[in-house]
This record gives sequence, C-alpha cells and structure tokens, in this order.
Amino acid sequence: MATINFPTSPTDGQVFTDGDHTWVFSSVGAGGPGAWKLQAQTVTGPTGPTGATGPTGATGAASTVTGPTGPTGAAGTTTMAIFSYTLAANTAGGTASSGEMRIRPLNTTVVNTISGCSLSSNEITLPAGTYVLRGWGIFYGAIVRNRTGFYNLTDESWAAYSASMTGVTSGTASNQSSTISLLNGYFTIGSSKVFEYQYRTSASDSTDGLGFPANMDSVDEIYSLIELTKVA
Repeated sequence: MATINFPTSPTDGQVFTDGDHTWVFSSVGAGGPGAWKLQAQTVTGPTGPTGATGPTGATGAASTVTGPTGPTGAAGTTTMAIFSYTLAANTAGGTASSGEMRIRPLNTTVVNTISGCSLSSNEITLPAGTYVLRGWGIFYGAIVRNRTGFYNLTDESWAAYSASMTGVTSGTASNQSSTISLLNGYFTIGSSKVFEYQYRTSASDSTDGLGFPANMDSVDEIYSLIELTKVA
C-alpha cells in the first residue's frame, strides 16, 4: 500500500488531496490528536480512444440517361395506274365475239405513278409488288351473259375474275341496254409481269357489243377501265 504523506500540524477542517482521494482533518475533541477522514474518492477510468469517422461517400449524379431515338421511317406513298379504253364521242366500242376469252382493248393512260409500269398494245406491264385491282367493262346489244378477267400473260394464269353478269336484250336496238362487268382483285407478283384485260360473252354483237356510244356533249366515250394500286 502506498504511503500518504499528510501535512504536519493540520488544523480542524483542513482538506488534503492525494491523487483521487480527498481527505479532511477533524479533531476528535479539544486538545485531542484529531484524524484525517476520507471525504471523497473520485476514480475515473481512462477514456477509450474515439474511432475515426469514416469518410462520407460521394453522392452519385442523378441518372438521366436516355436511349437514342430510333430513325423515323419514310412517309408512306401510294402509287397507282389507271388505263381506259377511250374513243371519240359517238364512236361505238367495237365488236364483241363469243367463245373463248378475248382481249378487251385499253388505249389510254389516265394516270401512272408506278415505276416500271406501262401500257402498250393492250398489254399492261407491272413490276414486282402487291396490287389492289378494280375494273369495269361495258357490253351492249345481244350480249346477255359475260365475264371479264385480268390475265397474267407471263405466267399464263388469272390474277382476278369478275362477277358473273347477265343482261337483258329484246333483240331490237331501241330496247337494248348496256351491262357493266365489275372486276375486283388483290394479287402479288415477285417479278415484272405482263397482263391483259380479257372478256368472254355468250353471244356476238358487231360494232357496238363492247359499248354503245352515249353521244352527249361531245365528250369522249369510255368503254372500259382498269385501276391498279400498288400497296407493297
């Protein structure tokens, strides 16, 4: 045990501190020897080391990444061709002959925006593609039953057939009427092909079997028409 060196000749109530201990001197009685009494003891353990504060992580930038915009496709365009059989005013459409399929004439390009398409000698050349077809042809006189079609000369096959048509004729010119053959179709060709507009009738009629002239206002007579729209 360590020795405490109290002060000599202390007075009553004198305080003495030795390290963590505080003492006070108290006399027992008058003239008595007195004694040092422990007044307080403060023992504080050593403070442990404080750990260092870790560094604050960097704040990431806000994510604003936007992917690239894809290319804009070209605006769609529709190309088409219209061909007709047009004659001068008061000119009949020509003779219709019965039997096998025969050519319905086309002689006029009304419009043609299809690249690679053309009309020559009643033949229509079409480039590869997918087409919507509309057409019509007039019959007159003794022509009762008739049918038209769009014939692929290159492949020797039919691209479209009209509805079956039946007209009425009394046998007299004054009471005869015209019949219109309607043609609709949808077809695809993988390469350039040549087509004809063809017809078949149950009877023959000379001069005006393929159309009787309206002869009005000096306007051209139109007896047949083929409309082709290239959709792909």
